[in-house]
Amino acid sequence: MKKKYSIAICCGANIATSTIVTNRVKEWLTNEGIRAEFIKCKINELPNYKPDIVISTTPVPDPGCPVFNGVPFVTNTNTGPVKQQILDCLKAMED
Repeated sequence: MKKKYSIAICCGANIATSTIVTNRVKEWLTNEGIRAEFIKCKINELPNYKPDIVISTTPVPDPGCPVFNGVPFVTNTNTGPVKQQILDCLKAMED
């Protein structure tokens, strides 16, 4: 994938949880060869941004883009399904 994606990673307080998710997603996407810029923010700050996708550990009001569950990245368990959903979504944006 050649496009550089904008990915918002959200949680309630923008402290520990979003940092864990950002670090894990950044490492994973880098290993996949996917370029991305990351926006780490609180849910209530999300309207200030226009990301391509959102990965969140808490419910998100409709941001106008695809939203993915970030909890598997926090627990580092069963990440395969959400990773595949994200890859499929990013691939569809390339087409």
